[in-house]
Amino acid sequence: MLTISVRVEELNCLVVGGGEVAERRILKVLEAGGRVHVLSPMVTPTILALVEEGKVSWSKASYVPGELPPAHLVWVVTDNVEVNEQASEEAIKRGSLVNRADDAESSLFTMPASTLLGELEIFVSTGGASPRLNRLLRADMEARYASVQAILPSLRKFRNEVKTWITTPKEREVFWQTYLTPHDVELLLKGRHKAVEEKLQNAIYSIRAKSQDSSHKR
Repeated sequence: MLTISVRVEELNCLVVGGGEVAERRILKVLEAGGRVHVLSPMVTPTILALVEEGKVSWSKASYVPGELPPAHLVWVVTDNVEVNEQASEEAIKRGSLVNRADDAESSLFTMPASTLLGELEIFVSTGGASPRLNRLLRADMEARYASVQAILPSLRKFRNEVKTWITTPKEREVFWQTYLTPHDVELLLKGRHKAVEEKLQNAIYSIRAKSQDSSHKR
């Protein structure tokens, strides 16, 4: 498996099935800004509410071989193994990327467990071996790394400042290796992001001062 992040805003996303698993997939895609069409004779109350709100389109029908709606990404999540197999095969032949809920080995992509902590997004995947372990690891990381999110806005600002005062990628790499170390990660995990911020701010101030001094001497 190749782990990638996909922008779904301009992609057509199809969910074959209307149960609880379909509901979870739909909510995840909508959260990422995707357009979702559902193919199922019945849907959960939550999916129905999304349809009524205009957030999801719905074909109230069962899957018929040869009539699968076109889509870039397809989630096949019915409770019928034969339907899942046929729909998946048809979608793949059409060039769609397919995720099959009941058979990870037949899927062209999987969805790792993820959690969003401020600007920190963490993904966990067991390669389809254990969705349950995915969820347990995600919960563990939510608790373990919650404190890290506090420094992300500052890191974004510092990164832009470093680009301004350090012109080459190699020198910037050396800067970050020097001033953001495993020890600093330990401080972040203990909630001491202010100490890390101060260290980076001082380092950037020193580089800026040297750069400005060098410019004046010229």
